[in-house]
Amino acid sequence: MSAKHRQRFGFSLIELLLVVSIIGITTAIIMPNFVASIKGNRLRSATRKVVSAGRYSRSQAVLKQRDMALVFNLDNASFAIHPMRINFGRSGDNVAVEDVADASRAPDVSGDVDGESPSLTLDAMILERQLDMVTFEYIEVEALDGQYSEGKIPVIYRSNGTCMPYTIRLTDGQGSAVTVHVDELSTARTESW
Repeated sequence: MSAKHRQRFGFSLIELLLVVSIIGITTAIIMPNFVASIKGNRLRSATRKVVSAGRYSRSQAVLKQRDMALVFNLDNASFAIHPMRINFGRSGDNVAVEDVADASRAPDVSGDVDGESPSLTLDAMILERQLDMVTFEYIEVEALDGQYSEGKIPVIYRSNGTCMPYTIRLTDGQGSAVTVHVDELSTARTESW
């Protein structure tokens, strides 16, 4: 066979280097956008979880005709939903930041029973969720004066479908944040930063 008629099999070194360099350049261009998309997705997912937990708390309170507590644990970026009960004279798993018998946070309880003041306690948890690589920066609950950045902070959802208005800010540690505002009728509004 002559040199003109020989078949060529495989790739030359230059062709392989060209393909590898094209793949490297394409990866270098796409990867930062891909990583940013994953980080943004975590924050969006956490926001959806928080808003959904509020909606679920409200629906459970209305369906069961029993007050529910959505308790945000700011120390480990988790939240849990608990049914609530009123105790007279017994201590339990308190949900209040200062004094659970405060009328602004307690369900409608009139008077004392046998001279004991009512207090609110939590029953067995219905739902608990942990946020993935997103933290709660702070929460402000209208009935609780001040802004809290640590501890367990309760938000009461009442059996009539209303809740204690609150604002909670979620951050992803990369400078992105979302603020969720929930009004008394449990309507959630979000703002991204």
